[in-house]
Amino acid sequence: MMRWIIPMLLLTACSEQASSSSDQVEVRWSVNDVSYLYPLPEEGEDALLLKLDSAGDRGPLLPKELYDEHVEAQFGGLWEGFDREKGYAWSRIVALRVDPCANALVIEPDTECRAEVRLSAQPLAGGTGENMTTAIDAAIHLLYEVSRPELDALLAELRELATRAEADHEDAPLGPHPVMVREGLSGDFAKGLNRAILDHVGADNLFKFTVMTRGRNSTNWRFLQLERGDDGYVQAPIVATGDATVQGVNELGLEGVNNSRETTVSPVDPQIGYPAELWISEDAQALSREKLKAALGRLASYEDPAVHSSKTLDCASCHISANARSFFEKLTGVTTPAALVTFDPPPDQNVKRVDQTKLSGKAMRAFGYFGDQIAISQRTVNDSARVADWLSHGGP
Repeated sequence: MMRWIIPMLLLTACSEQASSSSDQVEVRWSVNDVSYLYPLPEEGEDALLLKLDSAGDRGPLLPKELYDEHVEAQFGGLWEGFDREKGYAWSRIVALRVDPCANALVIEPDTECRAEVRLSAQPLAGGTGENMTTAIDAAIHLLYEVSRPELDALLAELRELATRAEADHEDAPLGPHPVMVREGLSGDFAKGLNRAILDHVGADNLFKFTVMTRGRNSTNWRFLQLERGDDGYVQAPIVATGDATVQGVNELGLEGVNNSRETTVSPVDPQIGYPAELWISEDAQALSREKLKAALGRLASYEDPAVHSSKTLDCASCHISANARSFFEKLTGVTTPAALVTFDPPPDQNVKRVDQTKLSGKAMRAFGYFGDQIAISQRTVNDSARVADWLSHGGP
């Protein structure tokens, strides 16, 4: 099987026995090699995670003035309620993803790829040193553009970290990274991952960031995105919303697998976005089987990176649907038709979803934490599997 070939020199740059650049090694990439979820810190370990103001040569990950201008000034913080003014100070980087060909639905020989490094930050509850072991239900998604040489250098560093750790997670599902779970946040792997992040991304190459804020009653959320222009960062229209720059979600349903959902997504394209016929679970139960199957099929399409990307699907539909298809299948006993589940898992990749949010309609994390629960969407798993497969077979 053809694999992506990396010069051995890149993988052993710190070794006195580094071989010549003509030596090569075959590499298999897995979901945990392109997407990294940090374990939540133990008591007093929050300082081991990167902060928004953590900085390397490329500057802070998110300058405070940007946060103050676009989050604090507009929304009063990442969440409504006590201590919301501490959102910037309490936020920590909980996840990293690498995408060599961002937003490309299909990769062809002439596809012009743009590589992105994505970081997810969530505020941890409690304040520095005071029980910062669970995540507040809010997030900032930071997107950085990197050149192909920078991408190659980063990937080589990530492989070297795994090699030094004697990592053996090729067949593990995506979840808190197995090496960081084993070593802890004070281990060499987590420290090396932090260094790699700060070596390659920062304010210099931050081209976009998105924000999800949470309302006071934990039943409503807002999404917005900021893009870099000639005069700084400006709010950008959210795709499939009629050019709205802020999009909202309300979820009044109860928690749990067998309880109701009562959802509103606004604004949203009725032909593309989260199906209105599934907004209220009682209405969904009254649908004909064919209409229900069609609605489930639309949710399944969100999980396929060859069908939708952030260039075609709005923020709220992608996030609110994380648990929806499984919820409605269980509620109604109707299974999504196989013909409508279009994602074809790469044979060498584990696409099992590891998630602890129990089909809750209030859990909208795609890759992070809902309180102390692991929250990973199937879309993130599928994205990661596709990227890992690309790299294993020669790269996009």
